[in-house]
Amino acid sequence: MSGNICRCEECQETFEIKIETLMLNDNVEATYFECPECSEKYSVWFKNGAVYDMEVELEKWQARINNPHMRKKARKELERIKKERAEIMNQLKQEYGNHV
Repeated sequence: MSGNICRCEECQETFEIKIETLMLNDNVEATYFECPECSEKYSVWFKNGAVYDMEVELEKWQARINNPHMRKKARKELERIKKERAEIMNQLKQEYGNHV
């Protein structure tokens, strides 16, 4: 095994994580991995269009952080967007967590 290794909480089997994605209702993308022994699923994250839009914004602000004139504003915006993104991803996990 050469990738990320995990131990299943259900059956205690050790396995290499293979990330998979699944499209759910309302264009929500679930990312998860599964124990090959007992099929227990572990959610990694849930994303929708708003989350992907925020990730584009994060990239834009990250590029501006090296500009001394934009650094303070860029840091503030990065924190704001990251917080908002985390809130949306947590809401999606609560809403769709049992659908994986």
